[in-house]
Amino acid sequence: MTKIINAIKLNNSRQRRMTRKINFKKFKKRLDIKSMTSYNE
Repeated sequence: MTKIINAIKLNNSRQRRMTRKINFKKFKKRLDIKSMTSYNE
């Protein structure tokens, strides 16, 4: 029983880390676009 709970917890933390990475990539891309547009002006 505890093994299953631990596996779920581990999986959740791993997924959370992945989404954070993806969100960071998206955020960085948005930042790059912003800095480029401000540089062009």
